[in-house]
Amino acid sequence: MSKETNICLFETAYKFLDDIVKRDESLHGIDLEAYFQVKNAKTLADVYERFIGSAQNYQMMPNVIKFYERKEEIKKILHDYDLKTISGMAEDSLYQLFREKFNVQTKDSKRSAWRKWTGAVIDSAKFINEFQTLNEFTEFVNNKYDNNDSRKVLALGIAKRIKGMGFTLVCDALKELGFSKFSKPDVHIREVFSSIGLCNNDEFTVCEVIEQIAEDCKIVYPDITPYKVDKVFWLICSGKFYREKINIKSHKEELIKKLKSSLKSKHEKAGKLETTLTSEETFTEILFRFMQERNITIQELAFKAGCVRHIYGRRRRVEYKPTKNTAVRLALALELSLEDTEKLLRSAGYELSRGSVKDLVISYHIAHHEYSVHDVNKILEEFGLQTL
Repeated sequence: MSKETNICLFETAYKFLDDIVKRDESLHGIDLEAYFQVKNAKTLADVYERFIGSAQNYQMMPNVIKFYERKEEIKKILHDYDLKTISGMAEDSLYQLFREKFNVQTKDSKRSAWRKWTGAVIDSAKFINEFQTLNEFTEFVNNKYDNNDSRKVLALGIAKRIKGMGFTLVCDALKELGFSKFSKPDVHIREVFSSIGLCNNDEFTVCEVIEQIAEDCKIVYPDITPYKVDKVFWLICSGKFYREKINIKSHKEELIKKLKSSLKSKHEKAGKLETTLTSEETFTEILFRFMQERNITIQELAFKAGCVRHIYGRRRRVEYKPTKNTAVRLALALELSLEDTEKLLRSAGYELSRGSVKDLVISYHIAHHEYSVHDVNKILEEFGLQTL
């Protein structure tokens, strides 16, 4: 998918999430942005707690284990997260302790959610106990954090060490520990992405797509991370607003429909080369009106915009229609506001699209009163886009 498409997808999803929060009375007053802030671990015990918390995040296991509801009781059973002690515990003995403490009535079997989770509890302790300090663990992760392939290898390597924690759950633990380039290729997100034709329904590809969406959106949202992209889609699909302990229905199917509609609309607009003119004035008339208001001559404007061949000598030619690049150069040279720039462009049949990375760069500079054509072109080059 193109950058413009990825930006469109994220903005559609985020707006939908915001609308859900505003519509649902039970969610009134919540701080949505708080869900995108990562709480970093302060000790290895925090790391351990996050790992065993993520280990239950598989299918219906959270409803069985209820780790966060029983956290203090579980912590006591696990000797206040003494990793060395937990590492030496026998899996069957710990499993029986959990069954007795929480009055587990389900049949005892190797496929039991409690038995699977018990294995992850002990293996996580063994793995994390290999690190002497939190900094040592952080360095271990950061050494394989710089690119997507390295992160995959890291997550897969940890998953092999911890029974019951596959690639997806390890990614979940790491992202919640503050390693925000990780995302959880949750079953909901995989279904959404595959349904709209964004990628295949597999965990590795979904991680790459989430990271690409975040990267493409940085031009509009500089602080965005894969963590935030992940969380936006997950909140919509799961309906679990865990900070307030509120569960609402899933809006996954509605999201898929909205995303498909946005993509269809974007593609239809891209196929239309002509835009209906909404101004009664011609481009030339509007251009000369702005020139007169700013007391600038056509020679001065042509020189400043670097468009001598395009407009010099065409004075009062009402049929003159410039290219979009030329129109933008003239708007920058005239130091027009964003609103006046839109008027000028519309008179020539153009617009600044929110779905175009190039147009977003132009809009950003104009909105911030930065009118240098050279500076705009420099940013466009950095994004690999055609200059003005």
